Amino acid sequence: MRVGSGQVKILIQTAESLEIGSGHMQRCLTLAQELKTRGCTVTFENLESDIYDWIIVDQYSLDAKGETSLRKKTKSIMVIDDLANRKHDCDLLLDQNAYENQNTRYEGKIPKNAKTLLGPQYALLRKEFSEIRKKTGIRKGEIKSIFICYGGSDKDNETLKAMKAVDNIPTQVVIGPQNPHFESLKRFAAERPYFTLQKNPPHMAQLMSQADLAFGGGGTMTWERCALGLPCIVTILAENQKEVALYGQKLGFQIVTSNNHAEILRRLQENPQEVHKMSKSAWQTVDAEGTQRVVEHILK
Repeated sequence: MRVGSGQVKILIQTAESLEIGSGHMQRCLTLAQELKTRGCTVTFENLESDIYDWIIVDQYSLDAKGETSLRKKTKSIMVIDDLANRKHDCDLLLDQNAYENQNTRYEGKIPKNAKTLLGPQYALLRKEFSEIRKKTGIRKGEIKSIFICYGGSDKDNETLKAMKAVDNIPTQVVIGPQNPHFESLKRFAAERPYFTLQKNPPHMAQLMSQADLAFGGGGTMTWERCALGLPCIVTILAENQKEVALYGQKLGFQIVTSNNHAEILRRLQENPQEVHKMSKSAWQTVDAEGTQRVVEHILK
């Protein structure tokens, strides 16, 4: 049943850390913003006395038992997951990633009447990506500029490994607010004028749209890059990224590596047609309208 504007009260529960990264919080903030735009009341603070129309959960630590305990406070539960490693008690499940076994991953793990939203057509991207996508397109293949970003934390300093692979190509390097390596990266960039290092810049989509190739992780930024047709040399930063990263390589929009950054970059510089094909695959995978689709399902 669709409820009128201003009548829907929603609680979002999520968590972030250096281990799981900031992508969970970011996608929840993106969803919250669109829900507020549609007139919903959204909070991240679970008040003891409050009852909610929806509780949205994005937490690896919660399973069906914990979700069932939330039933006394809500009519409906939505789960955002990408592990498919536990049972859920939910009415709506979102997994925005692409997998070969996408349509069967949650069989036996959710109630039979639960609705599923599966695949990057439901990727929770900020509105800026939809707007910038209209002004960009598939890359021709020549690598004139590079974008480096490994998310909000990058505890293993993959950023520096990627920077060491780049030689004299204009490169935007972006690190998140939780990155513990800022000072050493700043010193490295200062000695090489082709690097521009920024910490948590406000216009990520704009920076990404200006690049021909990216270095990054296999987390939620995968779909941001795809929305802008940006091919990527990817490092798997966590076990839960492995399956998606390798399938993305199979689909053709990224190349997965752990230590061959410079070698792969040289190969792509020598083969612009390969870069063009990667960009085309990325562009066709995500259309940047996923947030709107998810909200439509919540407000049905």
